[in-house]
Formats: sequence, C-alpha cells, structure tokens
Amino acid sequence: MYSNEFEAARAYPARLMHAPPALAARLAENAAALATVERELVAIEPAVRQELEVWEAALRGEHGVIWQAATLVAARSEGGTELERLDDGSVRMTTRPERATIELELEIPAGTPAGDGLRLLRLEVLADPSFPMGRVGLAPNGNAVISSIRATAADLADPARTQPIAFAWAWADHEQRNGDFDVLNAIFDRGDGWALEGHLREGPRTALLVAAQPFGQATGTRLRVRIACESRYGAHVVGRVRVAVASAGEELVRELPLVSSDWWSAGPFPAQDFEAAWATEHGPESVTRIDRDRRFGKLGWQHQRDGEGRVIDLRGERAAFYFARELRTPWRTKLPIALGSDDAIKVFLDGRELLANKVMRGAAPDQERLELELEPGEHVLVVKVVNDAGPAGFFGRLDPAPGAPEAMRPFALIAQEHRSASIGQELVRAFGMRSPSYAKLELRRRELVAARTALDAERVPVLVMKEIEKREPTRVLTRGRYELPDPARPVSPRPPLALGGALPAGEPANRLGFARWLASKDHPLTARVHVNRIWQMIFGVGIVATAENFGQQADAPSHPALLDWLATEFVARGFSQRELLRLIVTSASYRQSSRRDATAQALDPDNRLLAAFPRRRLAGEFVRDLALASAGLLVPTIGGPSVKPYEPEGLWTEVSIGASSNTQVFQRDRGEALWRRSIYTFWKRTSPNPQMATFDAPTREYCVVRRATTNTPLQALILWNDEQFVEAARALAQRVLRERSDDRARIERMFRLCTGRRPQVAERELLERLVAGFRARYAAAPDDALALLRGGESARDESLDPVQCAAFTMLASTLFALDETIVRG
Repeated sequence: MYSNEFEAARAYPARLMHAPPALAARLAENAAALATVERELVAIEPAVRQELEVWEAALRGEHGVIWQAATLVAARSEGGTELERLDDGSVRMTTRPERATIELELEIPAGTPAGDGLRLLRLEVLADPSFPMGRVGLAPNGNAVISSIRATAADLADPARTQPIAFAWAWADHEQRNGDFDVLNAIFDRGDGWALEGHLREGPRTALLVAAQPFGQATGTRLRVRIACESRYGAHVVGRVRVAVASAGEELVRELPLVSSDWWSAGPFPAQDFEAAWATEHGPESVTRIDRDRRFGKLGWQHQRDGEGRVIDLRGERAAFYFARELRTPWRTKLPIALGSDDAIKVFLDGRELLANKVMRGAAPDQERLELELEPGEHVLVVKVVNDAGPAGFFGRLDPAPGAPEAMRPFALIAQEHRSASIGQELVRAFGMRSPSYAKLELRRRELVAARTALDAERVPVLVMKEIEKREPTRVLTRGRYELPDPARPVSPRPPLALGGALPAGEPANRLGFARWLASKDHPLTARVHVNRIWQMIFGVGIVATAENFGQQADAPSHPALLDWLATEFVARGFSQRELLRLIVTSASYRQSSRRDATAQALDPDNRLLAAFPRRRLAGEFVRDLALASAGLLVPTIGGPSVKPYEPEGLWTEVSIGASSNTQVFQRDRGEALWRRSIYTFWKRTSPNPQMATFDAPTREYCVVRRATTNTPLQALILWNDEQFVEAARALAQRVLRERSDDRARIERMFRLCTGRRPQVAERELLERLVAGFRARYAAAPDDALALLRGGESARDESLDPVQCAAFTMLASTLFALDETIVRG
C-alpha cells in the first residue's frame, strides 16, 4: 500500500493533536483574556517608554558612557574562510567551516571624547536570511557557540604600544540554559563557551563586556577583537558579527546586576532509612561549579528550566535530593533567598553548610529564609532535601532586595538605536515593573501565558495514516538492485491473488478499503488467525503451531476442520471474543484432566491431539495479577494511564541516553498505581519490568506472537523475595486472618485463593506443621516479624498479632511459589 518513492518519505505517518472536548473553549477564553491584557499593556507602554528614556539617559550620563565612532578597518578569519564586510559595520561568513576564528580591527580616532577611558565592548551576533533557518549560527540547526573573546588595544600614533584587555565581567541578553553555556565562559576561556541557542530562538544576540581596567589612548586607538568558535560541536560557528566600544567610569561595575543560572537537580539518592539519607554525603554538597558531565555514582545533574518560584514534586522515599544553581556577581552583595522542602533541608554555599533543619513537613513556599553574603566572583548554592515517606518536594526562589539592579540594566547602557527590538521590549517590561499598574498587568500576562502552555500540553499527539493526495506510481523492484524500480512492471493496490485478489465492490483502493476487506465476514484468513491466537492463549499451542505464520512454510493445522468451524462461529457470532472464549472453555477439551496415560504419551508425545489438557505456566503478567487478586490488592479499574509499580532502583539509568532521555530515572508510583493490573505497567523497551521479564514477558522491541516458556531458579526467588510478592503475601495473610478464626480454616481459605481448590488432608496437615514452625521461629525473634511485615506500601493491619501475621505471610509466600499456583493444568 506504500509508494516505493523513497526520497519524499511519504510512507511516514501524519500526526494529529487530539484535544479533550472542552479544550477549544478554554483556549479561546485564554486567548481572549490574553489579548485584553496585551491591549492594556500597549496602551500604557508609551508612558513607560518615555520614563525609561529619561532614566537610561541619566544612567549613561552618570557613569560617563559614550559610544565611540569606531570604524571597522580590517576583518579576517583564520583557516582561509572569507569574510564579507557589510554596510552596517558587520562582517559575514561566506562559507560554513567546522570551526573558525574571526578577527576584527576597529579604529577610534584621536580627539575622541574620553577615548583614553574605554571600558565597554558590545558584541552583536546577527541573524541572517542566508544562514540555516535564518538564525545566528552556521550549524544545520542554526545554533552557534563562541568559545572565547580576546581583545587588545594599540596606540594609533605608536603601534608598538599594545595593551591586552582583560575583561572582568560580561552579560548576554540570551544564553543556552541547559548546560554550562554562559557568556562568562567566553571571557574566562573555560567550559563549553557561550552557546547562543539559535536552534530554539530567533533573532540576534548581544553581549556586553566590561574591562577590568580602562584602555585606549587620547592619540587614537586601534582595537583588535578575536572571536573564536572552537566548540566541540561541529559547525557551531557564528555567521555575522559586529563590535562597538564605549567609555565608562570606574563605578559602573557597582551598578551592574548579579547573574544566576537556572536550578539544576540530582537524585533521588536512596538510603536504608531517613537517618542515613540525612547523614550521607553523596558529593553535590561540596561542588564549587555545576559540571553537567559529572556523575555522583550513577546520577548526574538535570536541568530544571521552570523550577524558579514553584514547588517541584519529587518521588523517592527515604532518599536525598539536591538542587543547585550558580550565582555570579561582579561586586560584593547580599542576596535573600526563600526555600521550602519535604521533609528536611540542608543548604550549602561553595561547600560551606549554612543551614540544617531536620524537620518533617510538606513542601511550601517561604518555609526557610536566608541572606547569602557573596564576594565578587562565582558561587554555587546547593540545597539538599531529605524525604522520609510519602511524596517529596522542593521550593526555591531568589529574592533580590527592592531597588537592586535589574537583570536587564546593563543593556540600558546601549542607546536605543543600537540595540535589538527584543532587548528594548525586555527593558520596557523590567522598567515597567516599577509601576504598580503596569506590574499588575504584566504579572497577569505571564499567568495567562503559563496557563496557555499548560493547556497546550493537554493535547495528545496521535499518529495517523494519511493518504497521499497525488499517488506516485509503484513498480516491482529489480531483483538484486532493489533501489531500481522496474518501469516495465507497474503494480496497483489490491489484495494478494491467493486471498481473492480484489477489494469488496464499491470500496476505495486505499487503506480504508483494505481495512474493510480485512474485517469482512467473507475474508478467508482474519477470523482463522484470530481464533488460532485465542486457542494458543488457552491451550499454549495454536491449532496452527506457527501462530505468526499462516503461509506456505507454516505448520499444518492439527485440526483443520476445527479451525474452520471455530472461524465461522466467530464470524457468525459477530466477532464476539466473549462468546468465542465461552465456547472454548466450556468444551470437553478444556475441562479434561491434564493427566496423560502411557498410550497417549507414546502416540502423541507433544499432545497435539489434546488427549489431556496441556499444563502450562501462567504468563508473567498473570503470575503477578494472580498474587495481587488472591491478596485482595488488585485494582480492577479499566483504562487509565500507565503506572510504575515496584522495580529495583537504577535499572533505567544504565540503559538511558543521558540527560536527553525522559525515562532516565525510574520513579515508582504511589498508592493504587502499585496494584493496577499488569497490562497497565509502564514498559521501557530497553529495560522491561524485571519481574515480568523473568517470567518470559517479551521486551516489546518487536512483535512477538508466540512466547517462550522457561523454568528457572530466578523465578522462585522473585516469588519469594520481590517486594510486590512479599507485600501481596502479607496482604493475603491479613485477609485470611480477618476472614477465618482458626488455623485449619485459614489454611484452607488461603490454599483455595491461590490454587482454586481445597487442600487434601495430607496437604493441609503439612501446611499446618509449616505454619506452626514459622510461628515458633517468629515468636523467638519478634523484630524479624516486624521487619518482614514492613515490605510494601500498603498499610499493615496493626490490630493483628505480628508473629501470627508473619507466620501466615511466609505460608502465603510458599503457596505463591507452588507449581500448582502458577501452572494451569
């Protein structure tokens, strides 16, 4: 049904965004409210801009900021890449190298006001329509990374007098936040440089660099700026740049703001108990820089893009979690912070402990308040959250004091005509927040934008098959040269000749018509294939043993007439699976004994003629569901999202693809999700649920119609020791202790719940002796009984005697592992 024209990849599925029924109305309501708020902001924005212009001019005048009339006199690139000089003073790459260093030379003529007090450098990275996606970088995704920025100043009158320029600090209007990509890397020559995130954000980028000491000469200055793009990421080179320079006074740096990274997290780090989680240091406590490649055991740092000022929900009982962020300030300052935690909390600054509050509580804003004293330079704040039981959480927010410099203040030093529209708008918003009326509207706008994002997330992507509007011709591929269709052998869409060769009359020759043909009552194969799979599910082997293959190389059916009859009955009963199952399980073949006599064994060793019911171990999902059902834990709810029941920690981490994976860390669910039917278990194909995989559940990396059945010692260990089964054994013990009043009745009830029949006298007497032995063992060691009963999240019935409950828990565990419990026959 697919075209063999590979270039257009037309066989790829289309995608629809499925929305809940009421979502459209909620989106419309949000859009209307947002439009109203934005109109009100636009109405008062001119007044804000007027006040901003006055404030900017005063700020530049106060600090002697004068942008110089510098002339670009030379531009070159190392490695032979040609540069094109444009009329706006920028230079543009004409090729796309893997790495490059651009060198610009500018002249500031003699007699320029304050020409010997130069202090600021402005670097603009401009987007260009000729670049990939019209972004700032030459990489195929439009991104770029500047690894270093170097500059020297020479006297125009005496070129031998050259002054290297050391930059003390830098700000950028935008940095890639999901790693160590801040602009300070470019001036301090470290890490991965300044990443511009061109693949996600349009428009230009601007960096403002402050020199540690004034530079330049009254007799004129030749400024040489080297911009290196030597990232480990190939082709991440800026394509078009422009440089400007300004004078400024000594006190300017004290007017410039602290810079903070986003929050980063690491964890959970599980421990034996709460005390161990509180006392154990896992490594993040002492970090002085957030290195995204560093590992703490099996865990590393994860980026929290939207973690500021909200409670972040965490999962992991008796575990420690870490949150960290980098703080960079060019001047000595004090920074208030507000924190919250569930449960206990420790706070570290540059490896020094500032706070330890060993408390049990739910996470909420502003539970802890601290004031950090920061020296000039870079610092790392680390918060450790320790959870005891139940859900965990973290809240963090920086609280700059009123009147502290705004994050956009450095860019107010740039005249309006020389800055991008995005910087101008950010300045308007930052300055407008000083006005109560503007601040109220802006906060409302942000709330509505956040609400719109949340509403958009309610859409679910659904893959659909979409017909090509103009069908391309399809031809038989040439034998031995499968990339070459044979023009002399065109084909048209139709079923195979062996199955009739034609669609039903009136049906379209597309996927819809094909689907209707498959489900037609006259189709010769569909009902037989499905009936055979149902038969296989019940008897272990299908009437056609190769259930995945009904072709010429398949096994012949053991009972061809039976297969035909069941298929016609299935169709006649309206393709009802319920009626088909009832028909089979009420038959004599299903209800017969599994015992085989010697004659039948000799004549039919594989039992294909079904002289006896074939004994077969339950599928992995059924083994788990049987234990939960007998214990009274199984949640019968139909439908709903996938769930994550018990599983050993760390399995997902070993096979994940790093921080880009959304299933890097297994986070167990809580409550009823732990006891949902196994069909709802979340399935990671590279790390399937180990409990069910041990019982031969396939990995689902590809379709499996027939499962293998193995018997291994590991299966018994799962039934005895896995947390899910230990919990189920305790729940079953509690159930029979509540339902029955004496040992004999309890044992009979438990045996029947597990096997479906009552125990024989000899079996019951053996189990009674077993219970007595367990009871004596736990009476002598009551702490062991309590330890056994702590397994699992379901509540222990504390009204029951723990010794008695532990004894029957061990009996339940024994019965779960019985061959008769997990094998049908």
